[in-house]
Formats: sequence, structure tokens, C-alpha cells
Amino acid sequence: FRDLRSLLVVPTGFIVAAIFTIICGIIFVSQVFSPNSIASMHPVFSTATWLLLILCPAITMRLIAEERRVGTWENTLASPATSFLVVMGKFWAAWSYLILLLLTTIPMVIVLEMYASVDYGALLSGYLGLLLLGGAVIATGLVVSASTNSQTVAYLVTTFFWLSISLGM
Repeated sequence: FRDLRSLLVVPTGFIVAAIFTIICGIIFVSQVFSPNSIASMHPVFSTATWLLLILCPAITMRLIAEERRVGTWENTLASPATSFLVVMGKFWAAWSYLILLLLTTIPMVIVLEMYASVDYGALLSGYLGLLLLGGAVIATGLVVSASTNSQTVAYLVTTFFWLSISLGM
């Protein structure tokens, strides 16, 4: 819970949430909620996919690298919890933050439901895809964050790794 609380308190968490919500809102208003367009969240999900590749490394960059830099990582590993449980706790904290981030798009679904018929199968599969992609990026970010003391290096390596995989397909 300490890591989730820190993600909700540090400026990075607010910046990531603001960027994600504002850009998804702009895409919703310009491409989904316009006259003569198809009532689908697909444009928002497509944009959110690229946003997650850039923003999820910002969530994970400090989870382990910051503790190693400050010197609290050794104390964390010396706790009664195993190192596996410590890393899983960090993963679940970051993934819980991602879930909260995706919940900011629920008002868009409510507005879309008020004006059109929504395909809930496509909607749920879109959210599931974003959760799974975010989980993969978070897991990679944790590995990279554990490999370096620098938050900047952790962010850049994770981001460039996922962007190169995505653009290489």
C-alpha cells in the first residue's frame, strides 16, 4: 500500500493521470463524440495504447530505482517478506494505479451510452487489452528499474524497448 500511496501523492502520478485523461478526452470529443461517427471507443483505446507505452514506464521508473538510490532497498529486502513478495507488491501497486487511471475513462462510456448503443463486448475487450498491455509494460519497467539506480535510465530503456517492439510489428 505504501507504493500505491506514493504513486497517488508524488507529482509524477498526477502528471501521468492528467496527460492520460486529457488526451483521451480530446480523442473522445474529436473522434467518438462527433456527428456522423460510429459510436465506438476504438479511437480512445487506440490512443490509450500508445499513451500506456509512454506513461507506464513513468509509473514504474521510481519503484525500485529510487529505493536503491536512496538506500532503502536493502531495508526493504531485509523485511520478513521475500523478495518475490516485495516485487509482486510493487507490481500490484503500479497495476492498481493503472486501473485507477483507466477508470477516468468511464465517464466517456456513460456519455456514449446516453447518446448511442454501446457494444459492451468490444468495450470490455478494449479495457482488458489495455490492462494486459499495461501489465506487460509495468513488469518490464520493474525489471529495468531493478537493474539501474537512475529513474531516467529506467524510464528511457523501458519506453524505447516497448516503442521499438510496437513499431517493429
